[in-house]
Amino acid sequence: MEIFANHATPAYVMQSASSVVCSEFAGDGTHSGRYPVAWDPKFKTNYEKSIADVLEHYQGNPHIGYIRFVLFGGAAAHPYAKPS
Repeated sequence: MEIFANHATPAYVMQSASSVVCSEFAGDGTHSGRYPVAWDPKFKTNYEKSIADVLEHYQGNPHIGYIRFVLFGGAAAHPYAKPS
């Protein structure tokens, strides 16, 4: 079983969706830097279901004023640049 650097994506999603290795962000030093391809239909289906489940769970909760869903470290398409 392969362990992935992005601990936020469940293993069942990583194993079903296409993924890539990002050489610019090789991981956290203990795992490989493999990340899901966001436009892969299997990833999108799981991501959309997760969003729907969270929204359903918190619907009508007066203590929740804001929920943000992002991809890849704050919705950045590319990891932060390495210092020169």
